[in-house]
Amino acid sequence: ATAVSCSGQVVSIAPLGTLAPGARAEWRIVVRAKAAADARSRWEMTSEQFKVPVVETESSNLYR
Repeated sequence: ATAVSCSGQVVSIAPLGTLAPGARAEWRIVVRAKAAADARSRWEMTSEQFKVPVVETESSNLYR
């Protein structure tokens, strides 16, 4: 939905101006494992509506 950039292990997504009620925005991030692992990714979303960032942790099994 907006521009995505990557620096090391940090992925940054450009802000989404507005989102109409009932609408959705979607970003697809594809990663490639360097080695097999039980990994965790941490995602943080900020918004003018929230005083603190919304944080989500996702677990994944990485296969090579």
